[in-house]
Formats: sequence, structure tokens, C-alpha cells
Amino acid sequence: MNTRNGLGRLLGLAFALGITGTAVAQDWAASSESGTLGEVIVTAQRREQDIQSVGISVEAFSGETLRNLGITSTSQLGNQTPGLMVTDYNNPVITTFAIRGVSQIDFSDHQESPVAVFVDGAYVPYQAGIGMSMFDLDRAEILRGPQGTLFGRNATGGVVQLVTAKPTSDFEGYVDATGGQYGLAQIEGAVSGPLSDTLDARVSFLTINHDGVVDNSDGPDKGNADSKNIRLQLRYRPDSTLDFLLSFRGNSEHETTVPYVAIPVYINPTTGLSVAGNSAAHAAFCQSYFGTSGVANSVGCLYTQPYTNNPYRVSENDNCCFERHDTGVTATAIWDLSALKLTSISNYEHINKSYYPEDDDGTPISSYNFGQFFHAWNASEEVRLEGGTGRDRWVTGLYDLIIDGDYAAVTSVYEDGPPVGLATGIRNTYSLRDETWAIFGQNEFDMTPQLTLTSGLRWTQDRKEFEFNPTCAGPGCEVFGYDSASIVQGSGYNSSVPGAQTTRAKGNWSGKLQLDWRPMDNFLAYAGVTRGTKAGGYNAGATADWTVAQEIFKDEVLTNYEVGFKSTSTDNKLRFNGSAFIYDYSNLQVFSQMGTSVFTFNVDAKVHGAELELAATPVRGLELGIGSSWLVSLTDPIQNVNALTGNILYVREQLPFSPKFSANLFARDTWALGAGSLSLQADTKWVDTHKVELLDDPALISPSYAVANFRLTYAMSHERLRFTAFVNNAFNKVYIINGTPAASTVGSVLAIYGNPRWAGGMVQYRW
Repeated sequence: MNTRNGLGRLLGLAFALGITGTAVAQDWAASSESGTLGEVIVTAQRREQDIQSVGISVEAFSGETLRNLGITSTSQLGNQTPGLMVTDYNNPVITTFAIRGVSQIDFSDHQESPVAVFVDGAYVPYQAGIGMSMFDLDRAEILRGPQGTLFGRNATGGVVQLVTAKPTSDFEGYVDATGGQYGLAQIEGAVSGPLSDTLDARVSFLTINHDGVVDNSDGPDKGNADSKNIRLQLRYRPDSTLDFLLSFRGNSEHETTVPYVAIPVYINPTTGLSVAGNSAAHAAFCQSYFGTSGVANSVGCLYTQPYTNNPYRVSENDNCCFERHDTGVTATAIWDLSALKLTSISNYEHINKSYYPEDDDGTPISSYNFGQFFHAWNASEEVRLEGGTGRDRWVTGLYDLIIDGDYAAVTSVYEDGPPVGLATGIRNTYSLRDETWAIFGQNEFDMTPQLTLTSGLRWTQDRKEFEFNPTCAGPGCEVFGYDSASIVQGSGYNSSVPGAQTTRAKGNWSGKLQLDWRPMDNFLAYAGVTRGTKAGGYNAGATADWTVAQEIFKDEVLTNYEVGFKSTSTDNKLRFNGSAFIYDYSNLQVFSQMGTSVFTFNVDAKVHGAELELAATPVRGLELGIGSSWLVSLTDPIQNVNALTGNILYVREQLPFSPKFSANLFARDTWALGAGSLSLQADTKWVDTHKVELLDDPALISPSYAVANFRLTYAMSHERLRFTAFVNNAFNKVYIINGTPAASTVGSVLAIYGNPRWAGGMVQYRW
């Protein structure tokens, strides 16, 4: 390939990505050497299959592709996946996956995500645990839509599967060293090989350190990272029928609390929603609501700190600390007896998290802060048996899970004043034990050589034991009514409280019925209906201002009607896939926050949308991926209480993190140069306007944005040594990734922004 022409065509494409932001999309594994698309293997149906033969809307990234994209954490998986939004708080204190608008934004540590996350077949039940580093992976898979039949009761939105690279019988290894702006120092590596004729081992590690990306004039900078990860795997294969894998893992995180940027707002007296951008209205609101004045240019109503509109500069006195320690072990045994295969996955995990104090006023005084603490363990066992004939394939199994945790949530308001005389400190402790068992089965029957019927059913039984013990100290407890026996903050929630149901036992079912049609080898069309459930639970948090009757929320049930197709060109240079769906939600679990008030409740909702994905290798060395998502979501009317007037409005809401349109684009061009090859890569994602919370607060609606990343890699011909230069968010786009409304508490909303432009380099060595 002509070097100048190759460089020119990709630079032209890269320029279009960054300047126009109109097309954006996806990623498939491709082989630049052969000039055809590589095969992608997934386990979306609990067995290895080519992605193009699976009647599920699924995205997959090989370990090599993840490295090429610079994806090192689960929070980055949405960068090149249509229909997936991933957000956190600029640290992994809580991570939210939203697939097709289905998410759980309640940040209480005991809540589980409706997008189930699995690592080597083991379920991760903590939202404080699913924001994890990704290293030494074989692949990552994202399954869209309910997957309850094979994956369980908390997979209404879909599934994220991480599959680690396994021990090898040949000695191999690698080391990747990365450095860059903000003091970035990252080292990833693995060593794998045989210990004997029947026993192989693999040790993998990743450390990430960087300084804060948000300048804090009143303490250490925020948005830093200090992450250490290690994994040891032992694989025993005494003969061709038995494969036993034992995996030990550990993670340690130490970072500052959330880098909130306080934005001055006022409450619209008609709607009760927070509005930014009018300093005079903000000053008038501060005077009328808080009795303060002289704050027209301040970040809030309680402290005269100029608002600079700088998303990467704050002044916060509450700076420490987020800490998480997560350890676990997974044992996987596979007995392959030719006609039958038996799989057992046993898992144990223990997690500790400490998070305090979070500066929720965004100023140098302590007028509003928050914290969380918990330690928990979970143990699970899954046994699957699969078999079948040439035209009939089936899998059945049993599953058992225990989650046992002790939790605490703390908040304080007006500790330093103003308002004077209203200092309030709350510490609520609670415990939750969840015992779950399930039985499931799925069958694929070839009615004809071209037509396959898939049917599946799962019954899940949940038993939850819960107790909530609140405390409140300070004069504000009485003023704000937190000592009232009419709400859980005053009454508590235990066996002595009238009406409290501290034990909740509930069963529910998931199912699937689908037809797959293959009129030719390279085309698949499918149509079906799936039913998924997410277990109900209990509200808990730092201000329990709900009633005893509102403590429990119900199971959510999602019925999905979906059609789709998957096609591959005869020369294997082009793949074109698409899907369209209608979601019918019963008792969707939604979360709302207004100031210190947080609450999860049920509401019905409708969602519909579609995804289109294309991967191509039009010429040798060039790989392209394009994807897009269209999404419409709407709940039944939800109550919105106006903090100024007390009036109640009922509004149908769009779901958080569900942009109407999103798109992404990936392009990589490789050509021979000297003693090796040079690759130039560009990827970008464009996201339409969307909300980061349930209510339509204008101040927390994220405008549309596009983020573009570029990478230049030189690989030696032996492929052992590579040098990479990269720049992420190349055009320094400023965009909101999360936020918290606090107008009625301090006169501001608290925004979290995506990282600014970030450049660096990497050296990779393999043997």
C-alpha cells in the first residue's frame, strides 16, 4: 500500500470524525493481513458460537481490540457499543450500565443493576463492584435485551460478560507500559505457561496511577486514580474429558471523592425544576428561599464563591477518600463426555468499601456532605448440563446465590451554616441478606434445516431479610421532620415497627420464545419475545423520608418483542447487522433524587428502538466499523413535588441515560513501513441530548456531544514490540457524564464532567 495514500485517506476520515461529529460507531475483530473479517466467538447462549450465528443483539470485543481501543475499564465499554451508556462519578464508587435505556441509578450500595455483569461466568452483584479494571482479557461481550432465561433475575436490560485469558500450555507473556498527561503511569502484564504435563498457570496484573484531572484550590486535586489488580489462574487438564480452572483475584482502589462542580441554579416556580444560566434569578431564589443575599455570581446560595464556568476547577474542603478492596475466587469444572457436557461454576467474593466525605456543596465550607460504607460477601453455585442431537440442542441447570452485607450511609447538612441553627447529622445503618435459587432450561430445535425454534424458561425464588436502623443528631432533625414516626427515618424498619415486612419471599419467571431463519449460510433473521425480571427490594439511604409502606418496591417485569438480522458478504469483507425492539415494562424500578431525598419506586413504561451495525474491510489493511442506535422511552406519569410551592405535577418522563440517537465510528489503517507496520486509528462516539437523572431538570440535561480518540502504532515485523502514541478526547470536548440536583439544599446542581484531552504513549512487549 502506498504510505502517503493510506495516511491521507485515514487522516481525512479522522478529520471528518472530529470536526463534524455526525457519524460514529462500533468495532468488530478484523484481520488486516488477510483482508477479511475475523471470526468472533461469543458465549451469549452459554456455549461458544460464532457471533453471526446467534439470534441475539450482541457486541463483542477481543482482548486485542480492547487494547487497540485503549479500553482498560468497564466504564469505557460504551465508547463503541450502540445502545450502551456507561457512567460513573469519575471514580468507581458506583457504576451505571444503561442498555437501551434500562438502568438503575440508585447509588445505595445494596441495590443491584438490571444489566447483569459476569466475570468468567460468575455474577457480580454490587454496583460498587462492577466499575472494574479490565486486563488480560480474552474478550468482552455485551448482550442487549432481557437475558433472564440463561443469566438470571437481574438481566432485564442485558448482560456484560468479561472472559479472561486462560493459562496456556506454552510459555508466553507480555508487558504493557503506559505514560502520559496528569502523571499517568500504567503497567499491565501477564505470564503464562505449564507447571507440569497436566497443570498450567497464568499470573496477570494491572496497576493504574494518575493525578487528579480537576484542579482543587482548597485541597488535593480530584479525579485521580490508584488502582492495583492481580489475578492467578491454575488450569488442570488430566485428560480430554476434564477441564478444571481455579482463579484467584484481588483489587484495591484508593482515590479522592467525587469531583463535583457546583453550578448555580434557581427553582422554576411553575415546574419546580432546577434551571441554570440566569445569575439574577439565582440571586433572587437564594434571597427568597434561604434568606441569603450577595450571591449573584456564586456557585450556590450558602457561600460567596465565584462561579467560573470552569468544569475542571473546584474549591472543595471535603476531599477524602474512596477506598475499595475486592477479593474473590472462582472454580470452574467442565466434564465433556461427548454426548453430554456438565459445567460447574463456584464463586466466592468479599468486598469492602469506604467513601467519605463527599463534598456535596462544592465549596470550602461543610454545608452538605455524604458518605457510604459497606462490607459484604456473596457465594454462588451454578451447575449446567447440556447435550442434544444434530437438530436438537438443550441446556438445563440449577443456580444458587447468597449475598450478605452490612451497610451505612451518612450525610450532614449545614454543619458550618448557614442557615444557622439547623446543623443536622444522619447515620443510617442497615443489613440485607439475599438468598436466591433458580432452575432453568433452554432448547433449540431445528424444525427444518433453515428454521430453528428456541424456547426457554427459568424460575427464580428470592428471599430477602432486611433491617434498617436510623439515627439523627442536631437541631435540624426536628425542624426537617426527620424524627417523625411517620417516616422510616424516624421509625426505623425492623421487626418491632408496625407494618414492617423485614422478610420478603417472592418467585418469578423469565422466558424466551424465538424463531431463527437461515435461508442461506451467510444470513440469519430472527423474531421472538423474551420476558425478564429484576428482583424487588428495599429502599435504604442517608435520608429515609419515605413511609413504612413505601419501603418495599416490587419486581420489575420486562417483555421484549424483537426482530433482527445478521448478514455477511460472501467474500467475508462486510457484516451488516440490525435489530428493532419494543419493550413493555411493568413496575419498572426508577430512582429519583431531590436534594437529600432519595427514593426508588415502581412505574410502568414503554421503550422502543433499533440498532444498526456495519463492519468492513474494503481493502487490505483497512478496518471500518459503524454503528447507530435509536431509542424512545417514556414512563407513565410520575409525581414531581415543587419545592417552592408544594404543588404536585404528574409528568411522563424519558428514562435517564437514554439518548434518542447515538452513533459511533471506528477506523484503523495499517501499512508496511520499514522493518514493521504502521497503524493509524480513529474512533469516536456521538451522543444525543439526554438526562442524567429521572426528572427533567434543565440544569442536568446533557447536550449532545462527540468525543474523538486517535492512536498511532508502530509494530515490529516480529510483532513482539509495539510503540503507540494516543490522544483521547482529541478536540477537548466538555460534556456532563453525571450529576446530582441540590437546589433545595444549597442552591446548585452538582455536575460531573468527562475527562479533558489526554495524551500519552505506550510500549508493548510480548514473548
